[in-house]
Amino acid sequence: MRWLPLVLLGAAQKLIVSDVNALRISVGAIVDEFGISSADVQTALVVYSLTTAAFVTTSAKPGALAGSLKLLRGGAMLFAVALAGTAFSTGPWMLVAAQAIGGAAAALLRAVVVLVAANYEGSQRTFAVGVVSAAGGAVAIVLAGVLGSVAS
Repeated sequence: MRWLPLVLLGAAQKLIVSDVNALRISVGAIVDEFGISSADVQTALVVYSLTTAAFVTTSAKPGALAGSLKLLRGGAMLFAVALAGTAFSTGPWMLVAAQAIGGAAAALLRAVVVLVAANYEGSQRTFAVGVVSAAGGAVAIVLAGVLGSVAS
């Protein structure tokens, strides 16, 4: 079993889920801190989801042309930019723009699925899918909840 790729792919999946869940959990704090309405924060969440959906449906072709690993790397870099934009946003328009970039990056990070399928076979593939799914599911949600509780 190749562990390093599995850990990196799991971390990418965790990023996708943690980002949007951390924003959902901290809606109250964001409203209080920035003095913006909860509708503006909800708009940012919707923009994230819509952008992700739009790019997921179109990211297969660039992944086939450039390669899934390059797509994953580009998505990770774009995701870092989006997280910085979210962290340093000073108003609703910056929050929405950063979430739009984050949605596009999350779609590119979905190359994880292709990389798992390409690098593991048989029972190892089943195990790898389980680990990556757990990293993106329960682990990310619990971690986002803990971080949200500690930060507030």
